[in-house]
Amino acid sequence: ARADESGMRRRWDGPRCRQWEEFVRAAAGTERIEMEDIPFLPADLLRRESRTKTFGLLSREDRKKRLHAWRLRWHPDRFVQKFGQKIKASDLLGEQAGRGYSSILARVTTLSQALNLFYAEEEEAAARER
Repeated sequence: ARADESGMRRRWDGPRCRQWEEFVRAAAGTERIEMEDIPFLPADLLRRESRTKTFGLLSREDRKKRLHAWRLRWHPDRFVQKFGQKIKASDLLGEQAGRGYSSILARVTTLSQALNLFYAEEEEAAARER
């Protein structure tokens, strides 16, 4: 089980972290960020039925750490603070195609809300186990 857990950590820490780090580096060197540039978490990752498969091998503490990091990363205010001006720079072109500032912010907000719900459910489960 330990090897499986280690593999699961690499699977989610590795690719997701690398994609995010590459995005942050690229964003620092560009004037515009568009929807397709952003490495959003897959939509099915946070669905209740997918959680066991995705996070089942991780300890509760590891899930909590992962969710905390993702909640900070995808918090709408933090996201806008870090990338907002670059997203707005592409707004005129992107908004017409549903990929501009408001569309990006809506997707970030939806993701943030899903992460918050998942985190709250994890906290409730932990409280029941105590």
